[in-house]
Amino acid sequence: MKPDGKRKRQIASLTSAERGSLITVIACMNAGGEFVPPTLIFPRKNMNVQLMCDTPPGAIGEVHPSG
Repeated sequence: MKPDGKRKRQIASLTSAERGSLITVIACMNAGGEFVPPTLIFPRKNMNVQLMCDTPPGAIGEVHPSG
């Protein structure tokens, strides 16, 4: 407590310095069990090869301004 008898209010706030972004994934399979390679749509204007690191083999990467 402060000397005048009043308590000091402390308001804590946690904020992330990095904002997340959603990635749209399209994955399809038919009744025979055949898969179509997954398509990943990134919310960007330009494609970057690094976006496709660690993706499944045969995955297709696309970009769209609104994702």
